[in-house]
Amino acid sequence: MAAPALMAFPGRGLEMGRKSTIDKLPPEVRGHIEKRLRENRLTLDELFADVRGAFPDLDTAPSRSALGRYRMGFEEVMQTQRAMSTAAE
Repeated sequence: MAAPALMAFPGRGLEMGRKSTIDKLPPEVRGHIEKRLRENRLTLDELFADVRGAFPDLDTAPSRSALGRYRMGFEEVMQTQRAMSTAAE
């Protein structure tokens, strides 16, 4: 049996995991989600409705919980980038 895949997460080291349903989405959908997350203006429910509204024909729209998990990881990455840019100044 093959060993499970290990994923590296900023600030958390190596963890076991599988590819997020968000990562499996088409690039334009993922880009839309990331743009909304960078804007940091929508609640999770608003983001969920926004993605469903922007891409009504999407066969496998992300679940609310998948968006929440992705948002948490995205925020960690953004905090790390902010800290690195502040340290570089």
